[in-house]
Amino acid sequence: PPSRSTSTVSRCMWAPYHDRRANPTPGALPAGPIFGLTLPDAACYVPGPFTRERHPTRMSILINKDTTVIIQGITGREAVNLTREGLDYGTKIVGGVTPGRAGRDVYGVPVYDCVRDITTKTHVDGSIVTVPPRFTRDAVFEALEAGVKLIVVVTERIPRGEVAQMVELAQLRGARIIGPNCLGILSPDEAKMGGLGGPAVNVRRAFKKCPIGVMSRSGSMTTEI
Repeated sequence: PPSRSTSTVSRCMWAPYHDRRANPTPGALPAGPIFGLTLPDAACYVPGPFTRERHPTRMSILINKDTTVIIQGITGREAVNLTREGLDYGTKIVGGVTPGRAGRDVYGVPVYDCVRDITTKTHVDGSIVTVPPRFTRDAVFEALEAGVKLIVVVTERIPRGEVAQMVELAQLRGARIIGPNCLGILSPDEAKMGGLGGPAVNVRRAFKKCPIGVMSRSGSMTTEI
């Protein structure tokens, strides 16, 4: 069990839902449905407005089985693999975008010329961005302006200045960006966005529902563990 000392480590208070009552006793863990973790340089995450499932022992952060997803750059080699893996796991992929490729399909997922062509037909919760680095900023801007509120950017080697612009626009539009150079996000037995875990059969063996959420800054270490 984690140490209760706070002399050399920082304290992370994590709640599976929004009940975050004040801690009346300094140094003591709060009462109620809040779990206390004491970890070195702990990064804390409290589910925000994207949380849908509220359960005292299980949770689904950011995505669940009802989340509708599109893939920007869907006809690329990596995106084709992500499409197959996502569909096999049960993710609701409602469309893909590659300019000039409208009318095609990838594993039954229809391809469109732009994000707006999809959002005018159906509700879209999230987008997986897999376009080349020089087009990533425009792709993210397009998704944000079309009303997409959760964007997972798989692409790497994006200039920091462009990343800052994407984050700033996301804040203005009330959206959230995960990435860039992101392995993805996953909610066990619900859905996944990105390549986290690999093929669906491996994901089902490696990830199970529980009251603990894991955040990692290293996709390679996450995959290795």
